[in-house]
Amino acid sequence: MNKLLKWAKERANGNDAETREIVRLAKKHGGLNARILDVDCGYGRNLTALKNAGFTQIAGVDANPHSIETLKEKGFEVFLPQNLGEASEYDLLIASHIIEHFAPNDLLGFLDFYLDRLKASGHIIIAAPLANPLFYNDFDHVKPYGVTSVLQVFANENNQVAIRAKNALALADKVYLRRMPFLRFGAKAQCAIPLNICERILRDLSYLLFIASGNKFGAANSWCAIFKKL
Repeated sequence: MNKLLKWAKERANGNDAETREIVRLAKKHGGLNARILDVDCGYGRNLTALKNAGFTQIAGVDANPHSIETLKEKGFEVFLPQNLGEASEYDLLIASHIIEHFAPNDLLGFLDFYLDRLKASGHIIIAAPLANPLFYNDFDHVKPYGVTSVLQVFANENNQVAIRAKNALALADKVYLRRMPFLRFGAKAQCAIPLNICERILRDLSYLLFIASGNKFGAANSWCAIFKKL
């Protein structure tokens, strides 16, 4: 039973499903020969998935020198942000679980910096958490942004917002929602309070029901979408 629960919790994490969605969108809107840049690539989860899927022109950028060295040892083309060229040479950008780490004004500058390096009519895939009880468990989470939040400042429309991005984007495909089990006892998790035996049983049942339903019996906690540069 313990092995089954461990397997269910690993499956319920959702990272693999979201990575598969990123690869699917990249294939559909870019193709295997698209020149792709994974922004804040970390230790290469998306780069590895893209490479395994057959993409031939992938690169990453990250501010962490250790991540850069680790990925270079694995054979990936990776850069520090200051070493990234200024030319608009990429067909597709990936920004996975990055935007929630920025305040609004800082986020606009950050995304515009990379969108300037995206070709005209190129695409950007963004994945980010929704507001949920566990959002602020990550110490450096600043603000949850949804698709509508992004479009308010990046859409080529006269929305009533105090700030506006330099680049314009339009949604290019349906939005993917990643789900997680309903019962996760977020308040206790935030306060490092152990669950009692009844709560543990309910949590474990929730995980099993979530997996048995094909990850459908759960609450949406993050999104993934692709936007076209206008």
